[in-house]
Amino acid sequence: MGFSVTTESNDILNIIFEAASDGILVAETESKKFLTANKVCCTMLGYTVDELRKLDLTAIHPKEDLPNVLKQFERQYKREIIVADNIPIKRKDGTVFYTDISSGKMYYEGKDYLVGIFRDVTEKIRTDKELLRVKKLESVGALAGGIAHDFNNILGAIIGNIELAQMYTDSTSKACGLLVEAQKASVRAKDLTQQLLTFAKGGEPVTHSTSIDEIIIDSADFVLHGSCVKGDYNFPEDLWDVEVDIGQISQVIQNIALNARHAMPVGGTISVCCENMDNIKNQHPLLTNGKFIKLTIADTGSGIPEKYIDRIFDPYFSTKQEGSGLGLAICHSVINKHGGTITVSSKTGKGTTFTIFLPASQKAAQIDIIPEKANFASARKATVLFLDDDSMMRTMVKHMLVRGGHKVLLSKTGEEAIELYRKHHNNGQTIDIVIMDLTIPGGMGGKDALYELLKINREVKAIVVSGYSNDPVIAHCEEYGFVASIVKPFLMNELNDVVNKVLQKNTKEHITKI
Repeated sequence: MGFSVTTESNDILNIIFEAASDGILVAETESKKFLTANKVCCTMLGYTVDELRKLDLTAIHPKEDLPNVLKQFERQYKREIIVADNIPIKRKDGTVFYTDISSGKMYYEGKDYLVGIFRDVTEKIRTDKELLRVKKLESVGALAGGIAHDFNNILGAIIGNIELAQMYTDSTSKACGLLVEAQKASVRAKDLTQQLLTFAKGGEPVTHSTSIDEIIIDSADFVLHGSCVKGDYNFPEDLWDVEVDIGQISQVIQNIALNARHAMPVGGTISVCCENMDNIKNQHPLLTNGKFIKLTIADTGSGIPEKYIDRIFDPYFSTKQEGSGLGLAICHSVINKHGGTITVSSKTGKGTTFTIFLPASQKAAQIDIIPEKANFASARKATVLFLDDDSMMRTMVKHMLVRGGHKVLLSKTGEEAIELYRKHHNNGQTIDIVIMDLTIPGGMGGKDALYELLKINREVKAIVVSGYSNDPVIAHCEEYGFVASIVKPFLMNELNDVVNKVLQKNTKEHITKI
């Protein structure tokens, strides 16, 4: 309801006017010219009171938004109170922020005025968008995980059987070349599935403490090779190590570098730099204090239009006809799961900059020694019990293990695996290794089955297998009693390496963790 200002109430109103925590702006209803504003409002807009008195309502709204804003206010003028949410406001320097505005009519000395109370909700809008983005990623992740589990069973059987067929095929045969091409296609399918799994709900990174500079250079150079875009790298000699999933972080760098390459079709430079950040309190509101690595990736390309900048991390959003819209969504998910943040800034025609914060590692860097040749020799012959609900996987893994000289027992349910193990244990027959799929649809999976096996033999050696997990068992398998993990689809050499390591492992070292 409107109110009239009298001389007696003027002093009280002035006190309230200047003490308010929100911005207050007074304008003439008909001319829309500004009469006055409190200090908070002047600070918000960047104008002095005298400067505002020379302006009207049209000066503080972006041109593209002004028609809609005016229509909204015109519809409300006949009402006593106006309430408008998320209204864009333009500052004196041209930057834009968003406000919730509550307005009411005021009568003073025979004139009709409109009093607007402005509350800055820019950060709230950003937070809401971030939460919405997270929900979208969770929805896509749940779908990705369900598809990937079944698909990886099928793909695992395809890749494994191709590899076995190659072993039985003469290298001079035409079939050998066809099998190689089939294997290449299957590996590409594996990579596509892995992109979905990267941000699948619950899919945690398997981290190692390592230096990040080589990961960045190798990943970016791989994408830029053969193009007219060059990489310019700048890393300090004392750059801290990070604890990351090397494969996932490589995927982040490759996705960003690929976007930059597409943005510079006639050539350009991608500038990549890292720095140690000991105090990031004012760098990003979502980061806690501590040691971080700040990674900046900047290109000199065409840039991202402002209307798209808030959507580029959304799943399936792409400005390219051939784009899947997964690349930057994956980047966002991976960095979040590593306890970091990723942001973007861009100007059309002036390039794009991605800024990534990753927590520094408190551990010493791990060095992985990769053998020059695939080793199919077994550490020793063993009896292996394999649990998987998929018949193709059971058959394929049995062939792989038998070729390594092992005796293989198969089961399709957790209950069946427990009974097989109990029977052999009671008869004094050793089962050296149990390999179990984590997820058995409609039945007992590897995690629950292992719990029962540990009751029979506290020192059982179990390997967990999964094409997808909605909990962290794969990433932290030893915390759940397993001695190793392997992800579908896998090659014979990968399976053989894991089996050999487990055969040489002392189970007593980890059972106290369970």
